[in-house]
Amino acid sequence: MTAPESGNTSWPPSSEPYYRPTLIAGLAATVGVMIGSVSPWLSVILFTVSGLDAGNWGITTPTLGALSGIALVVNLLWGRTPFDPRLTAPLAWSVAVAGVACLTFGLTILIRLLAAPKTNLFGITIGPAIGWGLWLLTLSSAVLCVTASIVATQNAKSVELFAP
Repeated sequence: MTAPESGNTSWPPSSEPYYRPTLIAGLAATVGVMIGSVSPWLSVILFTVSGLDAGNWGITTPTLGALSGIALVVNLLWGRTPFDPRLTAPLAWSVAVAGVACLTFGLTILIRLLAAPKTNLFGITIGPAIGWGLWLLTLSSAVLCVTASIVATQNAKSVELFAP
């Protein structure tokens, strides 16, 4: 990478090493969103409910995770394409919006399950137990929101720095 004073304004700019680890963390978060979406969300005695059993949002969250992963890979490889680098920031912001949607859904279900009443019947607690998939979905969605926002901000700063 050369400095902009030398006349070389190639993409990606010199700030790439600073946000590339964040971009890779965002990719890992999309994998977490997809795995958490199909994993167990709650269990009651002998029954287990996964994310795909949760209706439309149970299908939407892995879809948003997959689309976010594709968008982040495209953002990672954008320097090898002939497209305008100004489009990388809106692409990363769309990933942040998808992360907010998954986080909102995950937190809503998590709070509902935490507030659900539980009873004791002969020493056995009867009530919904939160599965690890819902925790993974919620945590990964939060990480995706933060990392995508950082990548979008860094992309926007880089484009402004190297604007003709």
